[in-house]
Amino acid sequence: MQPALSVDGRIYPCIRWLPHTQIDKADFIVGTAKEGFTHKKNFLRVREGAYRSNCSLDEKCRKCEVESACSYCIGAYYSEFGEFKRTTYICEITKLLVKWARMYGDEYNRLEGLEPIDWVVEAREKGNRHGIR
Repeated sequence: MQPALSVDGRIYPCIRWLPHTQIDKADFIVGTAKEGFTHKKNFLRVREGAYRSNCSLDEKCRKCEVESACSYCIGAYYSEFGEFKRTTYICEITKLLVKWARMYGDEYNRLEGLEPIDWVVEAREKGNRHGIR
């Protein structure tokens, strides 16, 4: 989760938990800039939802070549469906982002005279299950 600060000083787990992004306008405030982390129950609710939304049992996700780089936004899914689940309709976009990011990295390294990155080895060393180009 990436904390987000709203214009009124409220802190949220991430930008997708700001009230204007939620259909039911659910308030997931976790604190304020002035008072700090004051609403632990909301943070724990989102964190628990993130843990439960893990797709480790979902065959589609387990076999995905970019699963380790997947952002699977639970905030977006919650906003649309009111449940903590992994967003899977963004799969093709995520695959394209990873593909082009790797191509950019490879080209940058080539232009700078750096060693090319073996994405499979890189993923393995970082503990990721996948390293498909």
